[in-house]
Amino acid sequence: MILFLSFDGVLHPTDQPNKSFSKLPLLENWLRMHQEIRIVVSSKWRKNMPFEDICHIFSDDIKSRIIGTTPDLQEDMQEEYWRLSEIFDWLKCCGDHQSWIVLDDAGFPESFNRMVRCNPDTGLTEDNIHALTKLKSSLSPQQASMN
Repeated sequence: MILFLSFDGVLHPTDQPNKSFSKLPLLENWLRMHQEIRIVVSSKWRKNMPFEDICHIFSDDIKSRIIGTTPDLQEDMQEEYWRLSEIFDWLKCCGDHQSWIVLDDAGFPESFNRMVRCNPDTGLTEDNIHALTKLKSSLSPQQASMN
């Protein structure tokens, strides 16, 4: 299963000045309990940071599970859900047969049912972790592979 991951508003609150990744231990603990999860970074950080540096943000046992980043489409003000478009492009190219979920703080339709939405003012919480576990387990193998 693929987890499309944003950083700002998820791994730290958006207004945290030093971007300390204060919520990363919470996510990494969850990932350790779900060894089948692979990570594709969908964060804007991928635009300004080399892939190797992004991987080094994570603990040694987790960074090997980061398999890529979404393609960099031009953010078009007319395209409200540009991040979702980037995810679909990645899936077409690299993972259309894999199950997938999203952990983000914004940029998706309210009715989008493959996402756990974090509050950008707090970042990832225990409630989000529980929701992520529930979402992951709710996707049957047949549903999980559908785009």
